[in-house]
Amino acid sequence: MPKLTYLTKFTPHSPTELARLCAFTMTFGCLIWNLDVLTFFDLAPIEESFQAFVLGLALSATFLTYGIGRNENQRLHWFDAFLAVSSIGLLWYVSWNFVRLKEDGYST
Repeated sequence: MPKLTYLTKFTPHSPTELARLCAFTMTFGCLIWNLDVLTFFDLAPIEESFQAFVLGLALSATFLTYGIGRNENQRLHWFDAFLAVSSIGLLWYVSWNFVRLKEDGYST
């Protein structure tokens, strides 16, 4: 039986590949947004919500690409990984809860 090696091709093994995955997701999301694909499914996300989603992906790609004193061959520093995960998590949270945060503020 032949091995399915093409499935392991998309498993990110380095910070650069994770950054490329973030950039691809951001580009794909922008294409979906600009072509109004979401209106076919009766979805109408708020523009600021989408911008928070894109900003989270862009910041994560930046932290994964340009590290603290890291050359291209070195491993990802723990602080860069923390910044990448926290920025994407925080901005996806803002993207998902934008209407509630806009109406109630950050008090709840």
